[in-house]
Order: sequence, then C-alpha cells, then structure tokens
Amino acid sequence: MINTNIDIISDLSEFLEKAKTDIKYRVRPQDFSRKPKLSFDRIVGFLTNMPRKSLSLELDEFFSRMNLGVGYCGKSAFSKARYKLKHQFFKDWTDELKRSYYTDNEDTIKRWKGFILQGVDGSTLHLFEDPDGEIAKHFGKYRGAVTARVLCAYDVLNEINYLAELAPIKVAENTLAKGFLDRFQQDMPMLGKVLCLYDMKFIGYAFAYEHFQKGVDFLMRASPNFNIPIHDFMKSDKQDDIIEWSPPEGAIKDLQEKGYQVDKEDFMKVRLLKIPLEDGTIEVLVTSLIDQQEYPYEDFKPLYFQRWGSETNFDYWKNKIQIENFSGHKVEAIYQDFHATVFTTNLHSILTDECEEELEQINEQRTCEYALNKNIGVGLLKGRILDLILKPPQEAKQTLEELHRLFLFHLEPVRPERKYPRNKRIQHLNGKYVTMTNYRRAI
Repeated sequence: MINTNIDIISDLSEFLEKAKTDIKYRVRPQDFSRKPKLSFDRIVGFLTNMPRKSLSLELDEFFSRMNLGVGYCGKSAFSKARYKLKHQFFKDWTDELKRSYYTDNEDTIKRWKGFILQGVDGSTLHLFEDPDGEIAKHFGKYRGAVTARVLCAYDVLNEINYLAELAPIKVAENTLAKGFLDRFQQDMPMLGKVLCLYDMKFIGYAFAYEHFQKGVDFLMRASPNFNIPIHDFMKSDKQDDIIEWSPPEGAIKDLQEKGYQVDKEDFMKVRLLKIPLEDGTIEVLVTSLIDQQEYPYEDFKPLYFQRWGSETNFDYWKNKIQIENFSGHKVEAIYQDFHATVFTTNLHSILTDECEEELEQINEQRTCEYALNKNIGVGLLKGRILDLILKPPQEAKQTLEELHRLFLFHLEPVRPERKYPRNKRIQHLNGKYVTMTNYRRAI
C-alpha cells in the first residue's frame, strides 16, 4: 500500500508542477511569473498545512520546515501573495487526488454489494464580520450571524469527502445536491455503481426521478406522512413493498423546465421499507433498489446506518480540523481554506488506509478492538504534509514510512455501545473554533 501511496503522491506533485505554469489558477496572468519568496507552490503548501494558530507563528514554522529560516517572510507579504491564487486550484487538486486513489487502488476500495456509498448531507459554517462587510454580503446571514451553507458527499466506507461545496446560506441543500448528481453521473466510469444515502430533507419525486435518469441509485428517509402512498404503506401490515409513485404537479413543472418529457402518467417504481428503531419508532425508507432477492429487507437497517458517517464527518471538520477557524479575512481566503482543508483530510484518509492490514493483525492479539486515532493522526500529518508534496520523492517516501509507524502507534479502543442523546433544540450561532479577527491562539 505504501507503494500505492507513493504513486498517489507522485501524481499530486506532477499536477502541482504543471499548475504552477497554468494561468487559470492565477488572478492575473503575470502573478507568480517572477521568483518571489512566496511562490505558487509555497502558498499551496502553507494552506494545505492547516494554518489555525497565529499567522506569524504558522509562517515561522512553515519556513523553518522548508529550511528557509525563521523570519523569512512576514504575514503582510503572505496576505498579499495568497490572493494571487484562485481557490479553484484546491478543488482541481482534490479531483486529481480522487482520480489517483479510485483508479490506482481498486483492490482496496471498499464497496457495499458493488456500490460506492455516498452519504450526502449538509451543514452550516459560522463565519465572521469583516470591516468592509464583504463576507456578510457574499454569504448572507442566518439569525443575525454570518453563515455559509456547506454540502458534502462523503464516501462513508472509504472516508473520502468525494464532493464538497461551500455556498451562500440562501442556496438550498437540494440545489447543491442536484449538482452533485451530475458529477456522480460524470464520474461513474471511474467509480462504478453509486448509491446515495439521504435523510428526509432531500425526499421528492423530481429528485428521485433525476437519479433514475442519470443511473444513480438512492436510499432516502421519508416522513410517515410525506405523501398518500407512504401514509397508506405505514398503515398497512407490510414491512417491504414496491409501489408506483405518481408525479405531483410541482415536480412535473420542475422536470419539464429542465427538459425532461414528463406528464402525470409517468409513474416511478420505488421500494418502501419500514425500519423499527430501538426506541420503538418506525422509520420509512424509499429506495431505487427494488430487487428484493438481491437486496433483502434485512440489509437496509445496517445500510442506512452507514449514513451516520456523513454526520460524524462534520463533527470531525468542525471540532478536530477546526474548519471554521480561517486564516484570512476575505471571501477568497474562506474558499481557499475550505477547499485546502478538504484536500488535506482526504489525503489523511488515504494515507491511513495503508495501516489496515497491520491493524487487523494487532486486533487479533488484543481482547478488544482498536482503531486509528483520527484526531492524533491529522495532527501528525501537520508539518509532514509539506515533506510529502514539496520535497523530493525520496524524502516523501521516508515521510510515508514515518507516518505509517506513527499512525499505528496511536490507537484507541472502539466502544460500539457508547451512545449520546442528541438535543435537536440547541442551535448555536457560533462555532466552537471561531475566527478571531483581532486575536489568534499561539498554541
């Protein structure tokens, strides 16, 4: 697996080298044309290294790591240089990372009955007020606080943020999700079969219809009173049924505006399932997997539980990666930090894959099961990521081997029975790790 990761790192380095001369990643064609202290690749390296502390300290640590010496460049020069770089680079670099991982690593890609499981879910990020009001103007406010919308398609089995978008708060999650659906269709030659897992915010005839049209399967939760067929199903004695879902007027209009030839006779065949929970409540699931022999009823409770990985991913982003702690005070800085963090978390997930075989051997010799400590792991990656992407291949290989040993050293016991009640009434208007415009922590 280390050899596979060496190939992935090589692909990333090659992409970075080409991007340095590509004007589409520069604000102006002349940007980065000279040889400044803060070159294209150094700006990229600094932002992927998750700068969360005082900018001066982060810069000193960065340049010390690069053997350029403390005080090599100040924060004012960095702030000016970073805005020469477009955040689109990090999105494209993440696409390159995914391409390399999903095409060169087929033997270790985890699937459910041949499907890549994509847990699609949304959240919000708490931002801050800048002196010019540009951030509030761009992203908007929710309950008086500057807030951004975020949607992620999370490969729950491989722990990869496959798609992640940051948008103004007024943009609906369903709108972003429809864009994701186009990408899934586009990437199916690389991914193979895709099964999307959704909560009840996404249920709707038009959205389900587009999945059928684009060849993407789905599993959605629905309210027991979402429509008449589901209401009747909940009142029946059946646990598993296949129905014909007729299009409501609003869905017909929506789909016709997109160019689909739809009328009220276009019934869509879907499968409904009742899933009993431990507290006695019944959830109803709607799916395109209508083959009851290939996908028996017993599969669906554990399958839908896999969606929880997309929920815990946001906890990881906010409380461990501190994604709401931004290194700049402009709209572009927020986009840069967001997409650079998505790249870094994906790279961390891919690097830890190499530990699974040895971890299984360790667990065979212990009375309880252990897992890699994800929080410690990403902390170990900070700093060392620069050795992976900015230094020669031999140093990158040594760093991969070092990380492999360190990841396996920091293990934590798995506690499968641990549960915490979820208080849905609490809505915080500030994140745990907020961006302070006049103060940054030093440790």
